[in-house]
Amino acid sequence: MNLLKRLDIFLVAIGVSLFLAWFALHRVVALDGGFYLYAAKLVGQGQLPYLDFFYPQMPVLPYFYALWGALITLSWESARVLSALCAAVALLLLYSYAKSQGRILSALLVLTILSANYFYPWMTIVKSYSLTFLTLTAALFLFFRQRTSRLGDLCAGLLFALSVQSRLYVIAALIVFALWPACDGIKTAVRRMTYFSLGFFICFAPTMYLAGLDWGAFLYNNIGYHLERTAVTPSEEPMIQRTKILSILLGIRPSAEHPGLLFPALILGSLLHVARRFMLRSLPDPFVAAAIVLFVVSLVPTPVYLQYFCLVLPGFVLGSWLFLAENVNARWIRFGIPLVLLLHNLYYLPSDIERYTESGEAVIGIRSREQAATWSIRSIREVSETIDAYTEPGEEVLANWEGFFVESHAKPLLGTENRFGVLIAKHMGALSRQKLRVVAPYEIKNLVAKGAVRVAVTGKRKGPSLRAEELEALGFTEVRRIGLNSVYVATPGTR
Repeated sequence: MNLLKRLDIFLVAIGVSLFLAWFALHRVVALDGGFYLYAAKLVGQGQLPYLDFFYPQMPVLPYFYALWGALITLSWESARVLSALCAAVALLLLYSYAKSQGRILSALLVLTILSANYFYPWMTIVKSYSLTFLTLTAALFLFFRQRTSRLGDLCAGLLFALSVQSRLYVIAALIVFALWPACDGIKTAVRRMTYFSLGFFICFAPTMYLAGLDWGAFLYNNIGYHLERTAVTPSEEPMIQRTKILSILLGIRPSAEHPGLLFPALILGSLLHVARRFMLRSLPDPFVAAAIVLFVVSLVPTPVYLQYFCLVLPGFVLGSWLFLAENVNARWIRFGIPLVLLLHNLYYLPSDIERYTESGEAVIGIRSREQAATWSIRSIREVSETIDAYTEPGEEVLANWEGFFVESHAKPLLGTENRFGVLIAKHMGALSRQKLRVVAPYEIKNLVAKGAVRVAVTGKRKGPSLRAEELEALGFTEVRRIGLNSVYVATPGTR
């Protein structure tokens, strides 16, 4: 019997890991992964975010991937497999948590989450989602398991701090950790939160040290930049854009990016779980409560993206499953509805995989087959190898995307390590640009005109680079075109 209990967990772990790892190796590259992974390379070389390069996020993710790179090797494949493994471990924890409702429902829970187009496309890339999902799930799992302990509460605080240092707005979920233990009495709540808080502050201490080195840079990168970007970036009126996203999530408005009606069904199921628990004068499941909190705060940033809700989906699936398990006696309904939702996901799965691996259709930042081929790992590596063929180790290169330097011996022109810094730099004064380690577009053009770089990469997405005609006017010649990106080299004697 014990062997069978362990066997199902083993099979879930293997199956989930294989699917996510396979998809991670074939999915087109999400462009934001470029600055995340290049930041990991920089911190692996001893540089500090905020002080040595512009990095408009919380600091733990680059160190996480840099540590992995030190143990294995830092590459696109290894980093994305790490993301996939994080998501797999988190799903395994959810499976274990839900096993009290039976193995069949637990298996349906994992399979429905795993096959959802709100989940696997975003948990297999180099962004903060998979690490945040793992650390938040592990924190909830440890803190709300049946057998609590001081060590468990301490570790839950450590893990929650990691999730906050990966994605700042996750701090809103603190309300669940703070309020739910109060049901066991104030004395118990105070004791548990004391150990939880101790773990949190121990883990958060390195970030506070880093912030203390330059509070201005830390606050601007994590808060000021995002407020300023909202003010200077042309976009829809924020409330209109939020309304569109919310209408998609509620199933009112169709979405080519996330087709189907899974999310509205899960919202309904989770709300029914909450309502039924309140009718019984008990609190909703903490995983579901945390998901509801994240749903609300995910609507706060400007602009809002559907991908933010990949962190919400697992909790909503659990909430829907719990409502059925606790309130529906008829087995054909209790198992039939989850099975229908799983079949719904499987219906869209082949076309979704094709979109994210080949056609690029309706994939944010891609949108076409040509773009998908351009931003595949293979094409990115070809650009990196071409840069290396024309440069010396450590030589500065102007490129439209920082991700080309992850596997290159060259480095980006100083101040262009993060393309978002270049976008915001034109609205800053010279002193602010120097403090935040960014350069304005006109400064880049002046540096190139003065011979600061011999090699440049540009394309349909210009990024920090110059347009092809500008490079040619400055004496550069195209030496290779890879997809929609071109590598240019300065012609000797023309500059």
